[in-house]
Amino acid sequence: VSFIVKLRLILLREHVDVVHTQQRLDAMLAHFATIGTEIKVVDTFHGFDVGYGWRERLFVKLSRNWSDALVFVSQYEANHYISRYAIPMEKTHVVYNGIDFSKFDNVNEVPELPRHNPDSVRMAMVGNFGSGRDHLTVCRFLKLLHEKGICFDFYFVGRKNSDTAALFEKCVDFCLENGLSDCVHFLGQRGDVPAVLSQMDAFVYSTVHDTFGIAVVEAMAAGLPVFVNDWAVMKELAENGKLATLYESRNEIDLLDKIMVFVRDKEFYQARAKMCKNIVREKYSIQKNLNDLAS
Repeated sequence: VSFIVKLRLILLREHVDVVHTQQRLDAMLAHFATIGTEIKVVDTFHGFDVGYGWRERLFVKLSRNWSDALVFVSQYEANHYISRYAIPMEKTHVVYNGIDFSKFDNVNEVPELPRHNPDSVRMAMVGNFGSGRDHLTVCRFLKLLHEKGICFDFYFVGRKNSDTAALFEKCVDFCLENGLSDCVHFLGQRGDVPAVLSQMDAFVYSTVHDTFGIAVVEAMAAGLPVFVNDWAVMKELAENGKLATLYESRNEIDLLDKIMVFVRDKEFYQARAKMCKNIVREKYSIQKNLNDLAS
C-alpha cells in the first residue's frame, strides 16, 4: 500500500499524464495509484502467455479491465490476446519495437572470427539458446548443406540459458557427431553483433514462438539476405516474403532448398536485401516507435 501511495504522490507532483507499464503487475499498481485522477495507464505486452498459470491469466484480465490502452508488439500477438481474453478492439494498439539502426553504420573494429576456408559462405543466427528458438532445425540444415559439398562457416551468436542448457548442448553434440565442428562456430553472447553481421553473406533464423524478432529486423536493416521460418510473426515482419525469404517451419529440407538458390545467385539476393534495407529502417526505427506511442 505504501508503494501505491508513494507512486501516486510522485505522479501528481510531476503532473504525469500517462503511465506506461511493461508488466501486468505494474499495470495493476499504476491503476490503484491513479484512481480518481485523469492519468491514463497504458500496458505493453512483450510476450505470449506460454506457461501462464491461473494467477498470470488473472493479471492479464485485470489489465484488460483496468488499463486505458493495451499495446502489442505485433498484430499476431494482438490477435492472440484479443481472441483469448476478449480484449475490446478499441483498447488495442500495435506498436512495433523500435531499434536504433545507427549502430550498423558506425562499425569501427571488425572482430576476427574463425573461418575454416577464406572462400566460404558466411552465415549467422543471433539469439540466445532457449525454448523460444529452434536452433536444432538450423543444425540439421547445416548437416544437409555440408553433405551437398557447400563450403560455409556458420556462427551461432547467443548465450546458453541456465534453465535450457540442454538445448545448447544438444546442438553442440549434433555438430560434433556430424563433422561440423570446423565450420559451425558457437560464439556465445556478443556485444558487437553489428560488427559480426557486417562480415556475413546471409542471416538464418528459426523461431518457435517469438512475439517480435529484433535480431531478424536488425539483420534486414543491415542489408543482409535473411532466411526465416514462416512463423506468423515473422511473416508479418517480412511482409509475407517481400523483405526476407520464408521457409517452412521446422523443415530443414525446405531451408536447404532456399539456401541452395541463394548460393547459386548471391548477387541477386544481396541486391534485393539492400533495396529492402531502407524500408525496414523506416518501418522499425526507434523514431517510428516513439511517434506511434505518442499518437
